[in-house]
Amino acid sequence: MKSFVTIICLVLSSEIFSQCAMCKAQLESGDREIGSGINDGIIFLMIIPYVLLTLLVVIFFNGRIRSSFKNFFNS
Repeated sequence: MKSFVTIICLVLSSEIFSQCAMCKAQLESGDREIGSGINDGIIFLMIIPYVLLTLLVVIFFNGRIRSSFKNFFNS
């Protein structure tokens, strides 16, 4: 049933805009350098959560990771 509703929503939607109004206006202005800057900004915003998650894992599991490596290389 869920897949049927999803398919109907996809078929009935004519256009889907995933950008905010300001981003869309900048991209439609025709300047290619601004579009590149918008793409770089999106990548920058996408990378930050992964870096923070990695830092949290390293901070909280630092002792366990270190001891696991010691046990692995000593055995």
